[in-house]
Amino acid sequence: MSDDESLKVVVCGGGNGAHVLAPLLKSRTGVKVGLFAPYGEEASLFRRGIEEAGGILIRGRGDRPLGRYAPDVVSSRAEDVIPGARLVIVVSPAFAHEPLLRQIAPYLAPDSIVGAIPSRGGFEYMARDLLGPDITLFGAQTLPWACRTVEFGREVRILGQKRVLGLATSPPSQVGEVAFLLSRLLGVEVCQIPNMLAVTLGNVGQVIHPGIMYSLWRRDRNALYAPHEVLDFYASVDEDTAYHLAAMSDELVSVARALQAETGLEMNHVRPIKDWLLESYSQDISDSSSLARCFQTNSAYRGLKVPTVPAEDGKLRLDFQSRYVSEDVPFGLVVSKGIALLTGTPTPAIDRVIRVSSSWLGVEFLKKGRLKLEGLHQSRAPQRYGINDLKQLVSVTEGGMITREVLARV
Repeated sequence: MSDDESLKVVVCGGGNGAHVLAPLLKSRTGVKVGLFAPYGEEASLFRRGIEEAGGILIRGRGDRPLGRYAPDVVSSRAEDVIPGARLVIVVSPAFAHEPLLRQIAPYLAPDSIVGAIPSRGGFEYMARDLLGPDITLFGAQTLPWACRTVEFGREVRILGQKRVLGLATSPPSQVGEVAFLLSRLLGVEVCQIPNMLAVTLGNVGQVIHPGIMYSLWRRDRNALYAPHEVLDFYASVDEDTAYHLAAMSDELVSVARALQAETGLEMNHVRPIKDWLLESYSQDISDSSSLARCFQTNSAYRGLKVPTVPAEDGKLRLDFQSRYVSEDVPFGLVVSKGIALLTGTPTPAIDRVIRVSSSWLGVEFLKKGRLKLEGLHQSRAPQRYGINDLKQLVSVTEGGMITREVLARV
């Protein structure tokens, strides 16, 4: 993997992250880049935009152009882009991971490296189940950039970049090699996390996104906004919201500590949310006196709006089915709740958010503190894959296969 001339990388996705990642990778000398965009008309729109504009323009802060680059091949068919790929990076919503991996699985080489940026919770359970024992898996805690597509297939803007990207692999022994490669390709410092469980529990998106939506619901669930009145999502964090976010984060830290005590797995990378913010955005936060002020004064978050949908009379209302909920609850909080149940750790703050968000999504994930079968199959909780005790959890975390001998009745 040290010779970029022989390295083929495939980016899977069609959203904001893919718009940054595909041209960024192509800017690295000699790297061959494929873009797999299987949904709708994304591939044809990419090809048209790239052909007409001469590539995808990346802009940084202050609208500064960072270069225009085009992937070598763009297709909606896995067989056109996956064969020969050494590294496959999935940068798509978590609900798209499983169908996407099913499409690429027949064309992967046995020694391929496949992962997601970000991975969200339980990626390794699903991926190991689909791809078998030989593939090296990786998962990153977050997307390295706050970014927005300006014009599909033509231009993307990077609003901010995290200082450090946390990453783990399955099996854990491969983390050094994969972290070195991705650090070089992405131009971001990659922090090696000892195992994928720490990535799952350390996923701050599952705290921040549903937590803020929960607080907005409590504050004024029926609010209507004129387009110019829509709140900045992260700047909307007040002291009450910060209290709920901290409570959820502290519960995840408690689960991690219980896991470390009971299994010996290193979980020190699961830290309180304020510590993560200060490490990731040290250059962007101007006031770190409180958790709320960390959000309010983070320039990398500026301009990112609360998700809304159209309402009556040209107004907008809060969208409680946005990706901040539909992704970060079933592929975040529900996964972490499943792990908490295996350790016997109570999570009352997380439970509250899961229960309320279940009504928004029309799926009952939790009842009387236990996972419901109805919601289990729409999540990546370990129990969905027959992982019912800590011994099985450790085995899969260390790269073992999932046996699926018994589906949990939880």
